[in-house]
Amino acid sequence: MKSNSESFNNAGSSSVGQVDVINKVNNKHSLPLNGTPNSVTKNYKNGKLHSERYYDESGSAYLDIDYTDHGNSKMHPDVPHQHKIINGKRQKKGEKLNND
Repeated sequence: MKSNSESFNNAGSSSVGQVDVINKVNNKHSLPLNGTPNSVTKNYKNGKLHSERYYDESGSAYLDIDYTDHGNSKMHPDVPHQHKIINGKRQKKGEKLNND
């Protein structure tokens, strides 16, 4: 499914690249580091959007957007917030979304 960033990037992050496919899953504790190239996987818990994982043109995860503070508002004061994934490692500290 072809989409533009407005239809899937609910948080408005300027870090999101091209997305051609939107996948939806429910109640997953974690999402895989490899997926469909140029896609996003939206994870819902109890009917609410919990997180999104974005995959680049090679299918490698590069960005997570979380819609909770993970029960740790001190470490994640901004909701939603993003975690970049670099060389297969997710940043521990979330960063404020860049909504340029």
